[in-house]
Amino acid sequence: MKKILYYLFLISSAIFCGCSFFAKQSAANYYIVEGIKEEKGNNWSAALQDYTKALNLDPHIAGGYALRGHAKAKLHDSMGARVDFYTAIHNSPEDANTYNLMGLSELEENMPDSALIHFNKALSLKKDFAYAFNNKSYVEYEKYDSLDAFADNSKSILLDPSNSWAYVYRGLMKLEFHHDSIGALEDFNIAITKPNLYERAYFEKGRLSIYMGQKDLGCSYLHKAKDLGYTEADKAIQQYCNHQQN
Repeated sequence: MKKILYYLFLISSAIFCGCSFFAKQSAANYYIVEGIKEEKGNNWSAALQDYTKALNLDPHIAGGYALRGHAKAKLHDSMGARVDFYTAIHNSPEDANTYNLMGLSELEENMPDSALIHFNKALSLKKDFAYAFNNKSYVEYEKYDSLDAFADNSKSILLDPSNSWAYVYRGLMKLEFHHDSIGALEDFNIAITKPNLYERAYFEKGRLSIYMGQKDLGCSYLHKAKDLGYTEADKAIQQYCNHQQN
């Protein structure tokens, strides 16, 4: 740090080159953050544009290719996604999140076995990776592997109790494997209180409330899920709440 300050003060060319370099870094990071914000709103085209801008400014920015690969997968560009993921692995072969995002992208392509391999790879690189445990649990749930699904879900919650997704999946597993409506509703209620809210919590709570005979309450939760951007909620509203205003 002292050397950097020394050259900034004494060498005018270093002032310009250094400022330009840090400005590019700062701008690249800005677009990565903006892309992640767009993801949360399911604006995958906008996220893709932001990640591309970041990579144009800094081709070596951490996570850039993996994030763009995942965005491409969400937009059904599987070939483009693979190219970006292989570039990400080439640049940072020990980055656990690259393999986690690869697994999520393979779920988009209905490739659960490949996704499971990559979630396991992520966990081999980062043993306390809560999101990888959560994603692995989801695949196991879809494959009706209840023991492993519950075990990995529990690890995810233990490592990151703030993860709304994990409680939603646990609630779904309680319904699927144990027919435990009360336990599932408790998990959906917990999920709603978490700061990184997964809007599907309101959707599942709405459907379950309707199933339990509380139609008006359930429809209010479906509308809440729709307002938060959960696209499947609109179909459920049409199916269950067509007597109410949409």
